[in-house]
Amino acid sequence: MSLMQNVKRLLLYGGLSKDQYRLVHSEAIKSNHDSMRVYAPIACVAFCVLLVIGCITGGQASANLSVYVGSCIAMGVISFGAQACKPTSSRLVSILMHLFMIVLYAFSLCLSIANAQLPVVSSIVCLMLTPLLFVERPLGIMLGTVITVAVNCLVSLWFKAPQIATTDTWNLVAYGIVAMVAVVFVMRIKFQALLQAHEIAYLSTHDALTGLRNRNSYESNLDYYASAQAGPLVCVYADANGLHQLNNSKGHEAGDEMLRQIAHELLQCFEHQHTYRVGGDEFVAFCQGESLEKTNQELECIRERLLSKGYQVSFGTSQISKRPEGARGVKALVRDAEKEMYLQKSAYYALAGAR
Repeated sequence: MSLMQNVKRLLLYGGLSKDQYRLVHSEAIKSNHDSMRVYAPIACVAFCVLLVIGCITGGQASANLSVYVGSCIAMGVISFGAQACKPTSSRLVSILMHLFMIVLYAFSLCLSIANAQLPVVSSIVCLMLTPLLFVERPLGIMLGTVITVAVNCLVSLWFKAPQIATTDTWNLVAYGIVAMVAVVFVMRIKFQALLQAHEIAYLSTHDALTGLRNRNSYESNLDYYASAQAGPLVCVYADANGLHQLNNSKGHEAGDEMLRQIAHELLQCFEHQHTYRVGGDEFVAFCQGESLEKTNQELECIRERLLSKGYQVSFGTSQISKRPEGARGVKALVRDAEKEMYLQKSAYYALAGAR
């Protein structure tokens, strides 16, 4: 990969590929949502406390009452929005996150104007810390940092004495550069952590070889089929014939390819979320609202396609027409399908032995 491609990935996707970024995008939104629900109330309380202390002591807050009051109100609204919105509302979460940063930047800018005789401090603190609170594309944060530095420099040149304005400009540019470097570094770590967490979560519910849901997912979803099912529910139990012999004769790679092909064919007829690899060569699929006759016809097509590739599979099916009685009812449905599968499997090996 070229240097330019690496830089592009770093700035646009935090060092991930485009596909990897898409995988963790929802987790990034959720992380930002969780951060907003914590940081916005803290900021609101901090503004209120500073306002009260300033009014009591006659300090800076009393001289900039409107700034503190406005910041408190804005953070209160953002806090309410963060608590009310759902983590799946990516657009709203993004708007609230950027409003949070804008309020802090505006607050620091107002303090800089109110203290024209002093070098800027609060704006530098916001530049260094605020972007690191969230998970965002580095390029977007860097552009925001450039705009913030430019606005602060213009304000300093407009409101402050030349010597202080010069000091502010150099400090803002220097710390802005440091902030952008830190953002790239920290965002890369955060995105890598999100990707790793996504992969761990995926492997906990999916089979690494076939991509189907695994036995853990199957066991945890039995209650779902019991509670969500109101009409007919068909269970399909499949078992790969001759896998052990194939592994011994052609190696485990050939056996793995057989399992992948079976999984691929099952996904042509059954939804991914309802198709499982529950053992070494065993698969279970559930089909809601379909007739047993139609399911058996589809399985026959699968059997023929797999047979054309040199693979033999035994299928067993069972059906219930009404809601099962809890997970035990679903397990009984699976056992019935498994019994039929074993009958087919026994017939296959008996025929193979006779030959």
